[in-house]
Amino acid sequence: SGFRGSTSLSPQKPSAPPGDPSGTPPLAPVLQLLRSQLQEKDALIRHLENDWERSRAQREREERLLVTAWYNMGLALQQHEGDTAAARGGGGGGA
Repeated sequence: SGFRGSTSLSPQKPSAPPGDPSGTPPLAPVLQLLRSQLQEKDALIRHLENDWERSRAQREREERLLVTAWYNMGLALQQHEGDTAAARGGGGGGA
């Protein structure tokens, strides 16, 4: 009879899940909270992507400026060397 009493207790455990449907409505606020968190994270991702895009564009501009500066410096150096050689050659020819 004690064994039957323990089996009669286990059917009461399955009676707990019918209590779950009454616990289901609180899921709505949880879902709403999760949706709002997801929207916040999406907004953050978009913001970070925009920042990254601006940084990339800035870096590309800086790289172009550096390349242009090096190129111009090389041209100026070549021209200076040419002018110096011409001055030496012209000065030597004039003497």
